[in-house]
Amino acid sequence: MEPEECVAFGDGGNDISMFRCVGTSVAMGNASDEVKAAASHVTPHVDEDGIARACRDLGLI
Repeated sequence: MEPEECVAFGDGGNDISMFRCVGTSVAMGNASDEVKAAASHVTPHVDEDGIARACRDLGLI
């Protein structure tokens, strides 16, 4: 698998560098504005099933 084919989820400033290594980056709704700006997608808060919703939106499930 190529890095461009990978998806990364994050909500902290330490996740921004990970976002740069993948084709699709998803910031959780509870992330800071800086993290959201670095992501290719923003999903609802983790407590609102944000990961599952992003996976559906991206066609992963």
